[in-house]
Amino acid sequence: MHIALCGPATLSLLEPELGLRFPTAGYAFPGTSALALKYLKAGHKVTVITTANDLDQTYTSPEAALTVVVHPSRHRARDRSVDFFRRERVLIERSIRTRDVDVVHAHWTYEFGLAGRSSRKPCLVTVHDWAPAIVRRNRHLYWFLRAAMQVRCLSYRGPLSAPSLYIVERVEKFYRKRCELIPNGIDLSFFPTHTRKHPNTVAMLNVGFSSLKNVSAALIAWPSILEQVPDAKLLLAGPGYELNGDAYRWAEERGLLKNVEFIGSLNPAEVPRWLSSKSVFLHTSLEESFGLAVVEALAAGTPVVAGSYSGAIAEVTQGSAILTDVSDTRCISQSVLNLLADEKLRKKHRSAGLIAAERFELDAISDRYLALLAKLSVASN
Repeated sequence: MHIALCGPATLSLLEPELGLRFPTAGYAFPGTSALALKYLKAGHKVTVITTANDLDQTYTSPEAALTVVVHPSRHRARDRSVDFFRRERVLIERSIRTRDVDVVHAHWTYEFGLAGRSSRKPCLVTVHDWAPAIVRRNRHLYWFLRAAMQVRCLSYRGPLSAPSLYIVERVEKFYRKRCELIPNGIDLSFFPTHTRKHPNTVAMLNVGFSSLKNVSAALIAWPSILEQVPDAKLLLAGPGYELNGDAYRWAEERGLLKNVEFIGSLNPAEVPRWLSSKSVFLHTSLEESFGLAVVEALAAGTPVVAGSYSGAIAEVTQGSAILTDVSDTRCISQSVLNLLADEKLRKKHRSAGLIAAERFELDAISDRYLALLAKLSVASN
């Protein structure tokens, strides 16, 4: 099959395969790129179609078994959303139509899902989030417009998948359509089995400093943790968490910088080892349709503290994490302190996490996607 894989992509993961450097880093979402490499390894031709807001013109890698097309996206979110990403959708759809692809696998129900559906090619759309829940937590015009895009995308005919039962149940209830449950996958071979843990280190990994990610609650809770563990360190990684970035400035204004390190974006190849060296992984997000960073922490053998009512978190972790009320800073601090103070408890959750992560091995996940795409390709002929 020739598969058009459309979605946000971490392009650095594809550079070794192609032996080149892209003019942009793309997105901090490695899932699309990881699937592209698995589809390629399975013997399929793959065209990755993505966007980047730091390009002025379309970039296309040399035609090969793996080809990458990166379209420019307008830099400001407001500019993109007011016309429902029309400019970006037109470019993505044109790339799909002008290539002799058999099937399209589009990720997210926004510009990529809409372009995939309107391309008139057989298209599987993976629903990675539930826009109404995001709107409730983040009442910004941008997300109201994104929610409208999701309604339109899910109103089209065509097969759907989602990474969690949490999303599957909502799609099937509100749209009366079958939605296949296929979790997000990770390549467990990248995760070290034995890494020295730096004592009293608490890691957080997020994309963007937003009310939805709720990292501000962790920062507010941090001084009470330091009262009992004075040498503890909170390490914040991901876009928006660099020195002098959004999170840093917010914490500086409130005097919450003590024993907090702002690391910023990590190379995806660095994430497994970085996570595995920490004592605790803290995830205060109020809403998750899956929680890839949480699964990565489980695979790294790092005990997790996350939200009891944060979307799919309980479903994904299945008893391997300590779940708490992440809207309550006292609950956050007490849960972290319980783990830092008890080596046996950390060991218990470390072992449980490694077992839980095995369910998300990328080889098995990509095989399930390929089975759906092959069925879709045959049905269209």
